[in-house]
Amino acid sequence: MERVRTVPKQAEHVTCTNLEGELVLYDPRAEHVHILNSTAALIWQLCDGIRDKSAIAGEVAEGFGASRRDVTRDVVSAIRQLYDAGLVEYLSEPIETSEAAGI
Repeated sequence: MERVRTVPKQAEHVTCTNLEGELVLYDPRAEHVHILNSTAALIWQLCDGIRDKSAIAGEVAEGFGASRRDVTRDVVSAIRQLYDAGLVEYLSEPIETSEAAGI
C-alpha cells in the first residue's frame, strides 16, 4: 500500500490583500471576506504546497520563540479551520519507500 503525505496549499481561487496591516482574503466562490489575525495570516502564508503541517508548526514556533510541541495543536487547528473555510486545499504526494520506513 502506497503511503502519501498531505501538504496544505493556499486555495488558488482565493485572493489576498494586505489592508492596513491585516491580511484580507476573499473567496469568490462563497462570496465571503475573511480577515485573519497575525497568527492565522502567518499560517496561511506558510501553506505553500511544499511544507507539511509539521514544518509549518516549526516555522511558527521559530517565529514566536516557542517550542514546536507547544504550537503544533494550534497550527493544526488553524489549518483545519482554513480548510473548512475553503481557504486552503490539500495536495497529496507519495512518500518514497525509504522515507516511509524512516531511513
